[in-house]
Amino acid sequence: MSNFFVRKRKPDSGFNSKLKPSKVRKQVDQSSAQKRRLGRSNDEEIESSESDIDDKSLPDDNVEDEQEDTEETAQQTKLRLAKMYIEEVREKVKFGLTSGQKEGGSDEGVSEDESDEEDEKVGLALRTTSALKSGQIQKNFSKGILEFTPEEIHRFRGHKNTVTCGCVSSNGLELYTGSKDCSIIKWNLSKNVKVWMVKGHKKSASDRVCHKDPEIFIWKPTDGSLVSKLKGHKSSVLSLKFKPHSYQLFSTSVDRFVKVWQVDDEVILDNLCGHESNVCCVDSFDDNPITCGSTDKSIRVWKVSESSQLVFNHCDYVDCVLYLNREYFVSGDCAGCICLWSTRKKKPVYRQFDAHRPKWITSLATAPCSDIVASGSSSGAVKLWKVFQFEKLNLLRTIEVVGCVNFISFTPDARKMILGIGRDHRLGRWEVFPECKNSCLVYKMLKDDEQDASTAV
Repeated sequence: MSNFFVRKRKPDSGFNSKLKPSKVRKQVDQSSAQKRRLGRSNDEEIESSESDIDDKSLPDDNVEDEQEDTEETAQQTKLRLAKMYIEEVREKVKFGLTSGQKEGGSDEGVSEDESDEEDEKVGLALRTTSALKSGQIQKNFSKGILEFTPEEIHRFRGHKNTVTCGCVSSNGLELYTGSKDCSIIKWNLSKNVKVWMVKGHKKSASDRVCHKDPEIFIWKPTDGSLVSKLKGHKSSVLSLKFKPHSYQLFSTSVDRFVKVWQVDDEVILDNLCGHESNVCCVDSFDDNPITCGSTDKSIRVWKVSESSQLVFNHCDYVDCVLYLNREYFVSGDCAGCICLWSTRKKKPVYRQFDAHRPKWITSLATAPCSDIVASGSSSGAVKLWKVFQFEKLNLLRTIEVVGCVNFISFTPDARKMILGIGRDHRLGRWEVFPECKNSCLVYKMLKDDEQDASTAV
């Protein structure tokens, strides 16, 4: 009975249980001797000279080091882009310095004084660009507009319905317009001809592109071919704006959302919410877009990187908003009032009441970093204003037109102004002008020999 409750110890699996104790001890001694011999052999391999190392492993290490060296950090990318930009500015300055030299002249004879002068001009160009963006100085176009009477030089006609939107390319040579007939047209401003046209329709058709409300179409500007479609909004898209020199797109909609898109990846980066009504307009100067909600009477500056927003309360329904530079912007409401704002203050810096009495403000435009602002309405006139030291607006000129001005756009040098004219408003048919012809008007604003000037604020 006692053996029943006692468990016998199992023999070690590493040895044969049938061996005698003496043979077990011999087996243990043999195994330990083998381990000692292996240890001595390993020690001898470690203590060997460097010449015995296999050279085949060296190229692999070198490849890894080269791969690590080729990987560029974000700081190195910024430094490389900054050097490229400085070199571009230097080439422009160098061309200006050597423009008066004879052909075949070499740069070997450039003296130290000329190189110092070139460096000073490069530094001045960089400081001027930074000051323009920050609003410390402005491009003085108002003087040229006062001295020259704007005149209509061409009228583009091709849309069958009201022209609702348009933009000018960064080089000032192309114009792109859209209409309520769902068509898109590219115009050449230098030759005054139509380059291509994309026919559209609200319902699907075999030879036309179907524009559905919640979709955003991305087109190739060279030939007008469809690149991609962005889906994310739940209702009609009212306004679009690209971040300057970027593939980042801001869109607003009736669904009260502002969406941030990365167009090349076709993804949504962020959803900005806060408006309580339709978001009618969006504009962008740098990283922070600005939007206005129509009936919620608010303007919002979105700090996307910080996930925060600045709210500015308007006195009435606001339909359009426009950046002047990083700090200042203007807005227009349905009561005909134009307000000048600063991002540092909650209240307007200046209010221009009854700017288009008794009509509302339908569109605003400015030449980048300049001292002029154009406002449009259905009152039959486009008015040009001078932004005087970002303190007030002074009326420069009034241009008489027939119809509703749905968009205004300037070329970068402010030599041309384009007006999108329609029989009714871009968002509805509250007021119709039967005598109006749906078209785009091109006005000459400055003399041909007028040079850009900058004034300090």
